[in-house]
Amino acid sequence: MDSSTISTATFTLMQGSTPVSGVVSYSGETAVFAPSSNLEPNTTYTATITTGAKDLAGTALENNYEWSFSTVISYTVTLSSNPAEGGTTSGGGTYNSGSSVTVVATPNTGYSFTNWTENGTVISTNESFQFIISENRTLVANFTSLTSGPAGINLGSAGDFAVLAGSGVSNTGVTTHIYGDVGSHPTGTIVGLSEENVTGTLYTTADPDSRYGKN
Repeated sequence: MDSSTISTATFTLMQGSTPVSGVVSYSGETAVFAPSSNLEPNTTYTATITTGAKDLAGTALENNYEWSFSTVISYTVTLSSNPAEGGTTSGGGTYNSGSSVTVVATPNTGYSFTNWTENGTVISTNESFQFIISENRTLVANFTSLTSGPAGINLGSAGDFAVLAGSGVSNTGVTTHIYGDVGSHPTGTIVGLSEENVTGTLYTTADPDSRYGKN
C-alpha cells in the first residue's frame, strides 16, 4: 500500500455514529489506529479503511473494508495466605469480565488448608475454587498448623514447678536443663529426663531407662 494514502482520512474508527479521534501509522504491511484516549469498556466499535487507500501502483480499494470489535472490562484477582508461612496460592491476576477463574491453595508442610475467605466471609472450603469474575476480588487462603497441643513453654529460668500427667511425661529436648525439684503426679514417670538435666531433686519412678529413675 502507498503509505501516503493511509491516514485518519482513510482509516477511521467509529463508536456508533461518533468518530473516535486518534493517530494512524503505517509500517511494512500493517496500519495502526491509536486512539487519543482509552476506548470505553463493553462497547462495540467499527473500523473502516476507505476506497481512498491505494497501492503503490495507484490502484484504490474497490470497496470500503469494514470490521467491528467489542471491548471488555478487566478485573483483578488478588490472593494472599494466612498465615503467610501456611502455604502458597495461584490463580491471581487480571481477567476479562465473564471469564472463568480458578484459584488454588497449596498448604506447606506442617499445615492443612482450611478455607477461602473474602472480607472475612467463608466462600469455599475447597483448595481449588472456581468462579466467574464480574468484579475485583480479594481472596485469602487460610491454613491451620498441624502441630498438636499447646505451644511450648520456656522453663529455662523456672523455679519450683509441678507437671501433672495422667500417663507420664516424655522429654525430647536433649539440651533441657531444669533448676529446681522435678516430679510428676499421679504417674511418676518422666521419660528421657536424667539427673544431668536437673539441678535439684528428680522425683521419678518406673522409668523405662533405669538410669533416669530415682526414688
